[in-house]
Amino acid sequence: MSAATETSWVQQDIDIGSGLVSVRKKGSGPALWCIPRDNGHPPGDPFLDALAETYTVFAPTLPGFSGGRTSDWTWASSVRDVATLLSAAIRREGSTDNVLLGLGFGGWIALEMLTADPTPFTKAVLVSPLGVRPVKGMIFDQFLVNAELYARRMFHDEANFRALYGELASFEQLFEWEDDREMASRVAWKPLMNNPSLLPLLPSITIPVTIVHGESDRIVPVEASDMIANAIPGASLVRVPNCGHAADIESPASVRQAIG
Repeated sequence: MSAATETSWVQQDIDIGSGLVSVRKKGSGPALWCIPRDNGHPPGDPFLDALAETYTVFAPTLPGFSGGRTSDWTWASSVRDVATLLSAAIRREGSTDNVLLGLGFGGWIALEMLTADPTPFTKAVLVSPLGVRPVKGMIFDQFLVNAELYARRMFHDEANFRALYGELASFEQLFEWEDDREMASRVAWKPLMNNPSLLPLLPSITIPVTIVHGESDRIVPVEASDMIANAIPGASLVRVPNCGHAADIESPASVRQAIG
C-alpha cells in the first residue's frame, strides 16, 4: 500500500460491468466499507479519518446520488437495486473479511446487502438505520421540508450542523443535496423510506450486528431499531442519550466502540 493511500483519500472508480461506482479509499488494516446517509458523506469527515488510522476505509458515493455518476444508474428504481450495485463493487474491488458500516439510509442499504449475501462481511454496525416501518412512530418525511432543514434535523445539537456546514449551507452543498433528494425520491418515496419485505428477511443474517441509535433521533424512531435488533439473531442495540440521527458525528465514541 502506498504512503499516499495511508495518509490521504484516494479516489477510484470500480467498473462493475454496467457502469462505474465511485469510491474514496484511505488507511491501512482490515477493510471497512462505510455506506453513507441519503445526503452523502459530510465534508471533511473526521470520523472516517479517525477510522482510517486502524482500517482501510472505503467510502462509496451512492450510485445515482450526487457525485455517483447519475447517468449510469437512471434505471435504478429501488434501494435493493442500489444495494446490489454496491455489493457488486465490493466483490469487484476484491477486499475480504470486510466490516460493514451503514449510516441511516446507508444502514437500510447495508441490511439489503446482508439479507442477499452476508459472506463478504465479518460484522456490521448500523447507525439509526432506515428501511423498517415502525408500528407506533413514524419515519420523518424529508420531502415535506427543504434539504437544509432535513440535514439540520439529523442533529440533537445544531451546533454540530454548523461545525460541518456553517451557519448556512453553501450553494454547492444545497445543489448536491437536491440531487440526492431526487434519487432518494426515485428509490424510496413509496413506501416512504422502508421496504415491507425487509423485516421478514432479517432472521437470515448470520454475522454479528450492532445497532447504534441516538435517543433524540428526529428522523427514525428508536422503535425501528428495536424491531431490527429483535429480528436479527444475536443482534444488539446501543441507545445513545443526547444524540440525534447522526451518531457518528454527535457521539463518535459510541459508534467506534461498536465497530471495535
